[in-house]
Amino acid sequence: EMLRSLVGSEMCIRDRIIIIRPRHCRWCTHIYYGMKHVVEEAEKTKTPYIDLENGKATKEQIIDTIKNNPDYNFISMTGHGSPSLYTAENEEIVFNIENCGILSNKTTWAHSCLTGKQLGPAVIKKNGNAYTGFIIEWMWAYTEDEKGDFKYPDPYDDPIAKMFFTSANMVPNTVLHGRTINEAYQASIEEYNHWIDTLFKSDIENAGQLIGLLAV
Repeated sequence: EMLRSLVGSEMCIRDRIIIIRPRHCRWCTHIYYGMKHVVEEAEKTKTPYIDLENGKATKEQIIDTIKNNPDYNFISMTGHGSPSLYTAENEEIVFNIENCGILSNKTTWAHSCLTGKQLGPAVIKKNGNAYTGFIIEWMWAYTEDEKGDFKYPDPYDDPIAKMFFTSANMVPNTVLHGRTINEAYQASIEEYNHWIDTLFKSDIENAGQLIGLLAV
């Protein structure tokens, strides 16, 4: 399973969310605007949320916010990562296997490459309620402009990128509707499968390549 979900304790309150979405990092335009739709889902479900976006997504502000808001038990974060660490604004290292105990008693979703390999298990060992993230480098496709950049800053406006981001966002958005993290994990897989099935029935150019990326 390329998307790993690790669950510790059975009890977990998920009625408050901290959203972390950096903007200034490599390829982070889609990541930043893609996570905006999690903010919108929190508003729709009337879930109390803190949006650490753009310049607020620094190590100092993230850690202070988590410490000062202990009743916010769901952490939804995006940004670059590696097996043992997660980075946010300007690719500053925020969490590693040494300091990740701050995520104890939290349910964490990391839309970030590779962190499910070591960081996630380390969080669980330090009494994290749950950690869901990727054990591969997460990949997506998008529509290019004439310079080869993102034609659509918001991936939901891009008919290609949307398939990848709605699939990933299914994890936090499902939790925001009161479902368990394991149900959210399965809902994300089902969303990927939905787009794969849609592409099999379509005549979209490069459908085979898109299916391959979604399948990974």
